[in-house]
Amino acid sequence: MDALAPAATVHYFDTTLRRILCGVQGLEHRSTKHSRDVTCDACVGLLRDRPAIAAPSTSNAATGGAAP
Repeated sequence: MDALAPAATVHYFDTTLRRILCGVQGLEHRSTKHSRDVTCDACVGLLRDRPAIAAPSTSNAATGGAAP
């Protein structure tokens, strides 16, 4: 039986800070701008502390999507 390859860690790339959120550096690290695809435990923990990034905006849902 073939050994299963471990899933590659995917970090969160913060476009405001222009770096990977958990602070790792180097071109060999995989990253994404979409929080739902992150598998790095440190990045997930930091995203949890920043709910505006972790969850999509619900401002239109609160108003029913209609303009004021």
